[in-house]
Amino acid sequence: MNITANTTIIINTIIITTIMAVNITTTTTTIQVAKSIMESITKRVAVMVITDITKKIKSVWARGNSNGVVPSFWLVQSLLKI
Repeated sequence: MNITANTTIIINTIIITTIMAVNITTTTTTIQVAKSIMESITKRVAVMVITDITKKIKSVWARGNSNGVVPSFWLVQSLLKI
């Protein structure tokens, strides 16, 4: 093979490798963004659930007697409604 053919092969290899590297980087970035979004959604849902549970516990606590005693069945019943 002559020098021009070898140079063309090398240049083509570099171009293909660069394209593959860019594709891999883009895919990795896309996966990272998707993962970040999912983590954010998961955290928000967790906060919403915890907030809901806290509200339910507080409302049950408010129904307790003057000593602050909360019947456990009220608490369980309230939490099961989540």
